[in-house]
Amino acid sequence: AAAAVEAVAAAVAAPSLELVIRFDWPAFCRALRKDAAAAKAAVLALRPDEAMELQARLETEGEAEVGGYTLRRGMFSASMVATPPRANKGLSRNSSAASLAGEMPH
Repeated sequence: AAAAVEAVAAAVAAPSLELVIRFDWPAFCRALRKDAAAAKAAVLALRPDEAMELQARLETEGEAEVGGYTLRRGMFSASMVATPPRANKGLSRNSSAASLAGEMPH
């Protein structure tokens, strides 16, 4: 039981990785024009491992396709960034997504 408690404590204390995607919006719009919003949505719909694979393909091959749209190196970047552990994983002011870990008061 003590080992399980230590494992949970270590997992909570360890920083987690978060996918960060940055778009070069002028380059993105110039290349994709009216399809820029749909292509951006296709990129944002990728799982973190898929986004990192796409980033690696762009770096090695110079272009890749996602959601039927051809992206070129420099149009966006994807990276995994360590986020500091949070004691309270409730609502975040800076996040567009939130999780409610506890119960709602009655």
